[in-house]
Amino acid sequence: MKENREILAIVAECQRTNTPFVLAKVIATEGSTYRKPGACAVFLSDGSCYGLISGGCLEQDISSHCIDILSRESESILNDDAKVPTVSKVLRYDTGSAKDIVMGLGLGCEGAVEVSLSLVTSQQAQWVCDQFPKPLQVLICGAGEDSKPIAELCSYFGYETIVLDRREGVLACFPNFANLSKIVWSAESILPSSEVILVLNHHYETDKVQIKQILDRYDLELDNMVHKPLVYCGVLGPRARTLRILQELCRSEAATLEWLFFPMGLDLGGDSPSSIALGTLSEIQATIFGRKALSLRGKMGSIHE
Repeated sequence: MKENREILAIVAECQRTNTPFVLAKVIATEGSTYRKPGACAVFLSDGSCYGLISGGCLEQDISSHCIDILSRESESILNDDAKVPTVSKVLRYDTGSAKDIVMGLGLGCEGAVEVSLSLVTSQQAQWVCDQFPKPLQVLICGAGEDSKPIAELCSYFGYETIVLDRREGVLACFPNFANLSKIVWSAESILPSSEVILVLNHHYETDKVQIKQILDRYDLELDNMVHKPLVYCGVLGPRARTLRILQELCRSEAATLEWLFFPMGLDLGGDSPSSIALGTLSEIQATIFGRKALSLRGKMGSIHE
């Protein structure tokens, strides 16, 4: 995700400049909290913060503790050869207690969160980087106008994005968003093994060849028990069009595959390329996290469960 890329960038810079920092990490939660265990942020000696531990409510208080840790302990561990940082302090915030509302941070969020603070040296920075998952890779097949807002959103979310097209000239004019690469494709080419694939070539035979490759890949993954398989494939266009392609490929049974979405995207309203992009990225997000994409207003209990 975008936040992870920002954290990794500042960690790499601290490693390069031999600058110690504090890694703040949510280690436990109770009730309603903005972030869940595993959420991280990096704090520097000037009070700057990269990443979020809360919705911005706790960061100022956490920063003061981090500045104190850096001022007191950084010199003593500059020559520390340990590869893994140790926890310097654990903070607990009870955001729902009456005492907090009156005398504390005044959040009233009906939850509690515990945050560990670890002083990290440049020698330990690589260990921090290794704790973050690799970004999701999204393959966009087709470099038309409706692919541009999809690629832009993917870039914003920090996904590793690949755009391919059979038309070299069209591909060359495609915007160079961050974390985006381009591939000229031909019918003999093999599609990259991305976790998310979007098929929107606006060309029937090209879609057909690519969908066949995707289904062949799925069969291979199923046989070999691949650890990180395809999780979402969306096809643009009318349902009848994709059903016809599947029928011509003698793969009509694939219409019921849980990862194959056609037409792709949630029905959020609107028919512009930007609306389609928003609906598509929303559906991808819901699929990855196993959600039904319902309004939170009608959900009882914790919104994160």
